[in-house]
Amino acid sequence: MAEGVSARDCIDSTIPVFPVARLPRQVLDRFFEQANAACRRCGYEDPQSTLMSSEDISSINPRTEAPVNDDLLETWPFEGSSVQQIIDFAIQHLNNTDLSPTNMVILDDITNRDDTCLLLSKDPFSDDPREYMQIRSDFESAIVALKTIETGCGGADTQLDTQYPGSDGVLRISVRDRV
Repeated sequence: MAEGVSARDCIDSTIPVFPVARLPRQVLDRFFEQANAACRRCGYEDPQSTLMSSEDISSINPRTEAPVNDDLLETWPFEGSSVQQIIDFAIQHLNNTDLSPTNMVILDDITNRDDTCLLLSKDPFSDDPREYMQIRSDFESAIVALKTIETGCGGADTQLDTQYPGSDGVLRISVRDRV
């Protein structure tokens, strides 16, 4: 596991979205609708995330839009994977690709219940390449926060902070940025 884990180009890279549980189309569509809308409000014309529908990186369709294509709902290669397994996969297979190995989204069983997701971001304060910060986020905030970290426009410690007035412990930029 190399010390220099990174995307090929942090500006053009996309944030990988790993579904570790089977989710209904409506939940996936809602995630990509809200995440992409927030990105567009921040000046990103193209979607900034990619649904990880295969372990074969060369076969993955970049930049996922809602509604999610039917063919992306046929296989769930990461179903049942742990957070550490996702991190290990990213370090091994996403390093120096157009998919970020240092900033990722996990859609899990909790996602299905409350429209939140788990954000993973390489811990900038740790020398361990497998040490990632983890925080729950609403759909709207997920990709915008991680893309801000990915491009170097904001640090993980500030972008993933949930200690702000009105916080319920879930990252919600609509609440955070009103302060």
